[in-house]
Amino acid sequence: MGGINNIFNIARSGIQASQQGLATVSQNIANINTKGYSRKEVVLEANRPVGGVIGSGVQVAYVRRTVDIFLEKQLAAGNEDLGFAATRASFLSQAEGIVTETENSGLSNGMTEFFNALRDVATNPESPIQRTVLLTKAESLSQVFVDQGRAFNQIRFDINQEMNRQIQTINGLAVRIASLNDSIFKAESSGREAPDLRDQRGVAINDLSELVDIEY
Repeated sequence: MGGINNIFNIARSGIQASQQGLATVSQNIANINTKGYSRKEVVLEANRPVGGVIGSGVQVAYVRRTVDIFLEKQLAAGNEDLGFAATRASFLSQAEGIVTETENSGLSNGMTEFFNALRDVATNPESPIQRTVLLTKAESLSQVFVDQGRAFNQIRFDINQEMNRQIQTINGLAVRIASLNDSIFKAESSGREAPDLRDQRGVAINDLSELVDIEY
């Protein structure tokens, strides 16, 4: 009877291990569109033999993440470049809108009209009409400088405000990563992996890399 029971126990361990494998496959399929989720794989190992001789079946050693560490770091580096480029493009686009020239407006047009009026006054200094036109053009040009200066100062203010908001986000992500590191350490103290916690940490690291240069 002991021999038959051992056979049944071995078969039961194989079924349980296979169930864990199927559950892991189902988890992979269910999370195919989950941000930061990495495919999991069940690693099996033989149970300790009964009496050191007779086999006792199989068990799940741990569930591991199937990831490429090199690609993960390349992704973080790419996120850094993307975040920098996107932020700079956004503010440069605003600056471009300020200095955009049209046929009848803009700094270049104002300067052209001002120097044309100045030339007319130099040619005919006695004419009150020419002097009045020169003053008008000078005031218009001055207003263009004032308006553009205010617009650029607004961009600077917006940048500072955005930096303050991002600093809060960066600090929050740093705290979350530290908390996840602690949870991973505690979970893996027994020698098993904590793949879901590592996925969450990977998402936080990628989010952080979009905001600031990081090394990990």
